[in-house]
Amino acid sequence: MVLALTGAVLGAIGASWYGPAEATLDFRHSGNPWDPEQNDVRVRFLGPGSVREERLAFFDGSRWRVRLVGRQPGVYEGEVWCNGRRAEAPKVTVRLESRVPGGFVRRAGPWGFQLDDGSLYWPLGFNLGWQSPNVPDMAQTLTEMGRAGLNWSRIWACHWDGKNPWWPNDGSVRLQRGEFWPKALDRWDQLVASAEKAGVRFQMVLFHHGQWSTRTNPNWQDNPWNQARGGFLASPVEFFTHPEAKRLAKAWLRYAVARYGHSPAILAWELFNEVEWVDAVQDGQREAVGRWMDDMAEYLRSIDPHGRLVTTSSHMDLPIYRQADYYQPHGYPPSVAALILAQRQPGDKPLFFGEVGPGDLGGAKSIQVEAVRDGIWTALFARHAGAGQYWTWDTVYRDDLWPEFRLAAEILRSSGVLRETGLSQLRPDLGAGDGGDLVLRPGAGWEDMRRYLFDLPRDADQMGLFPSYFQGKAHAPMRNQPVRFRFRASKDGELQVRAIGVASGGGRIVLRVNGIEAASKTVRNRADAREPIVARFPAGQVEVELDNDGKDWVQIGSITFRGIGPRAAAVGIGNDRLAILRIQRRVAGSEPLRLTLPRVVRGLEAELTVYELDGGRREKLRLRQAEGAWSWSGTDAILVVRSLEPR
Repeated sequence: MVLALTGAVLGAIGASWYGPAEATLDFRHSGNPWDPEQNDVRVRFLGPGSVREERLAFFDGSRWRVRLVGRQPGVYEGEVWCNGRRAEAPKVTVRLESRVPGGFVRRAGPWGFQLDDGSLYWPLGFNLGWQSPNVPDMAQTLTEMGRAGLNWSRIWACHWDGKNPWWPNDGSVRLQRGEFWPKALDRWDQLVASAEKAGVRFQMVLFHHGQWSTRTNPNWQDNPWNQARGGFLASPVEFFTHPEAKRLAKAWLRYAVARYGHSPAILAWELFNEVEWVDAVQDGQREAVGRWMDDMAEYLRSIDPHGRLVTTSSHMDLPIYRQADYYQPHGYPPSVAALILAQRQPGDKPLFFGEVGPGDLGGAKSIQVEAVRDGIWTALFARHAGAGQYWTWDTVYRDDLWPEFRLAAEILRSSGVLRETGLSQLRPDLGAGDGGDLVLRPGAGWEDMRRYLFDLPRDADQMGLFPSYFQGKAHAPMRNQPVRFRFRASKDGELQVRAIGVASGGGRIVLRVNGIEAASKTVRNRADAREPIVARFPAGQVEVELDNDGKDWVQIGSITFRGIGPRAAAVGIGNDRLAILRIQRRVAGSEPLRLTLPRVVRGLEAELTVYELDGGRREKLRLRQAEGAWSWSGTDAILVVRSLEPR
């Protein structure tokens, strides 16, 4: 039996919450205490001014408990109910005193999210999926994230690090069907408390693809619900339709709401990580998976009294977002910037990338730094609801990427850009002149080629339509013709194509310049891919064709056209009061560039703050717009431009 929670809230901005408070129930159950069909235990509270709140109770392995966050401070008296009837148990009394900082996250505001107190919320952080052996305890990492000014993460309920309550990993216990593992449940308490203290809100990922896959990151062979392991499912596909599997899935959702739902540290319930990789989707049962998502999202909303957000991930073409509060695509192409720029925003709900990373996940620090920066700044300039969130948390430690996140958090806070309205995209000409290298990196992964002609440099930001897996004969329908690049060169030049991977069958990259083959290379392995494919082009109007007439795909990392791009380029957003731009040097060498400040905000004069992303140096200047010039020796910087004209 499911009783409607009388304290249910749809998330009105301006609401305040108080607490939390906890009570232990003197309640004796019969049957399985973990099974809500046998023991649906709730507490009905009466508070100040006759405020009524109902909360789900939870069993922790030895006793029943209930946690309350309410809308009024003061004393609350609660009655224990079980299976829709008043239980033979003493009443409990709790006192709510402290206001919950910020409250819960809602869909609202110019960027997509707001807190209950009206504060803007733009998610910025990195993933923290599970406990890696070479990094500090996750609780400590959450603390460090808070100190760095970050406000977002994403944590999985996976079994291999002891956070899955129905899948013990240490051999200490064998659960009966429908029981939960107290050790995993206690670990979540620790993480929730650490996130609260740090001011970091995270998506709690309740299920992930490997649990229900025999093909992609498969864990099915060890899944306790697998018949081969003594379970009840004949195949992982049945997870989405089998009545018992759905019942047990809801039991886990209910328990999460009961025990952890009081905490605003949980930004959202994420039903699934990358459900596109489960066998059910791979076998064509997309709609069955979509119906499961609908059912679980509706169930969560029926039991969560705080109106918390619900999401899932990741492919946008699956029917999984109908009941979601926001979209969560993922992507790992050579260019995170191109990935983000190519993502169409449906417009009916917020969107930001929950996972991004470079195509070469284990690549050098410079590759990781670029992915972090592009995830943050390109998402801001594309006006996504949050940053493109970097995936590889252990690389944050390995390569000491913390300064990237700290500086980004500082710039966002001090600039006040998230409080501005009426922002539009800016691509100002800084007067740097031409002669820089134009580097194109694919922004898509394994998918059809979506564009075959690029006019450069105008279409350089369209590489999100170019898959890094450049198909050969084995998958000819995915790319049915060469890709062409057209441009005008002021002098003779050179282009380079760098590969970062190749299929086992190998491929053969061909470059044609103005219709004549200029270079080719057979790529059989990663060693072959290390050396670039180089071709020359003449001055004047040029058309370059890129083809693969080999057996299978070659993964393209970059295509560089020397000398045809601007020496420095800027992109950003702004209104008549404030502009924030990212400027990048496109020409080798350390000699200063003489740049001019075009009029990007109101008035003749502006205050310019330059934050160097390489090294962290900052400089503040006062310049006359459209006339003021300054000398810049950096390679990558954020410019914050403020109007000095009185409002």
